[in-house]
Amino acid sequence: MILKRKKQDSSDSIWAVRGVSHEARNAAKMTTSKVNQSMGLWLSRVIVEAAHSELKGTKTQIARQEDVFNILENLSNKFEKELFDLRQELQQINTKKKSWIQVVFNKQP
Repeated sequence: MILKRKKQDSSDSIWAVRGVSHEARNAAKMTTSKVNQSMGLWLSRVIVEAAHSELKGTKTQIARQEDVFNILENLSNKFEKELFDLRQELQQINTKKKSWIQVVFNKQP
């Protein structure tokens, strides 16, 4: 079977890129299905935007999944600690200290 190729400058020409990770492929597939675009159209836009920003020196850094996970984990730990501190503070407020009269005469307020 012989494959016919279109003109080299045609936007429908076949283009293969080796070395693209499975993570990158899956991310591209998920994104294109979410934004309802073809893979070619989406990749063309992303490549052109990345090339422009790289050439201008305004390279935008894409967050890695591990970095995002670490940031969210740190925030979660911080919130847990603050919640624990607030609960202790609330418990101290709820257990009011007795006045000296209540202590001496063992009376409830």
